[in-house]
Amino acid sequence: MDIVKKVWAYSFKVEKGNASSLVVNLIVWVVAAFLAGLVLWLATAITGWIPVIGALVGIIVGLVGGIIELYSLIGIVLSVLVFVDVIKE
Repeated sequence: MDIVKKVWAYSFKVEKGNASSLVVNLIVWVVAAFLAGLVLWLATAITGWIPVIGALVGIIVGLVGGIIELYSLIGIVLSVLVFVDVIKE
């Protein structure tokens, strides 16, 4: 559990029973995932017209985007679990 607390430290800043703390935490996770997706989309848009490099960048961006989405999803789930006091600190 220590590794989880180190990797998703922001999820454990939710106060148990405080709904506004949970909402702020969830908004931060969603906005962070959106901004990362926007940056990745921009990288794809800039290099997409180059035949070989564009394809490679597209594959890499797809993998990185999937990892970021998974990271954000796990962060959201951990935030909710900390809020409802399923995960003890």
